[in-house]
Parts: sequence; C-alpha cells; structure tokens
Amino acid sequence: MDAIETMRNCVAHNRRPNKRTIENYDNARPLLDNMLEDYLARWSPVEEMIWDRDARKAVEYELVNAEWDDASMSITFQKEIVKSREELEDYLSGIAKDAFYETVPREDGEWVFECDEFSIVESALLPYEERLAEFFEDE
Repeated sequence: MDAIETMRNCVAHNRRPNKRTIENYDNARPLLDNMLEDYLARWSPVEEMIWDRDARKAVEYELVNAEWDDASMSITFQKEIVKSREELEDYLSGIAKDAFYETVPREDGEWVFECDEFSIVESALLPYEERLAEFFEDE
C-alpha cells in the first residue's frame, strides 16, 4: 500500500512522481487489483426475490410448453395464440405480472415492489431469438 499511497500523494499535491515511485506503483497496482477482486468475490450476489423468481419461472414455463406452428406462423400457449412479436411480448408480460403480484408483499394495501416484466420477458426470450427472427421476419 505504501507504493499506492506515495503515488496518491504525488497526484493529490500536483507533483510529478519520480521514476522509482512510478515503478513501485506499477508493481503494486496489479497486486492491489487482485486483492480487491478476491475481496469482492467473497460477497455473494443478491439472491433473486421470490416474486421475481415466480414471474421468471411462469414466463419460462409458458415458453417451454408453447406449440410453435410453422404453417400458420403462430405460437399457441395454454390461454392464448399469438401471431406477432408484439402479441407474444404482451402475453408474456401479463403472465409475468400475474405471477409477480401473486407473491409480492403489500404494505398499507400498496405493492411494496413493482414488476419489471419487460426485463423478465426479454431475458426469457433470449434463447428463442433465432427462432423468433425466423417466425416473425416480416415485422
């Protein structure tokens, strides 16, 4: 840390660092970066909240169980048939919101969190993008 602090002092006081200070800094910087990466890696990422997970799983379930009809260029779900990318996204957004608001907590009658159905649908559709491009190529 002394090499980093010496360089910081030069910068803070608008002084030009000497050659030895620069060399020490260049040697210490990668070590400090590695220490910081190791420290940050110990923190576990925030787990997915139950309501977000439920919304994601509901959308994924619908996609896995959908029937793709190449002849009519439509996708049939349990409760809906879609014939455009917009209809697909709207339908899946509704599924995500329904599942989200079934489990998200309320406080004084108001939802504590808002559903980000667009992100949920977007991430769920990623594995299907190539097929969707073929299916809805006219759009």
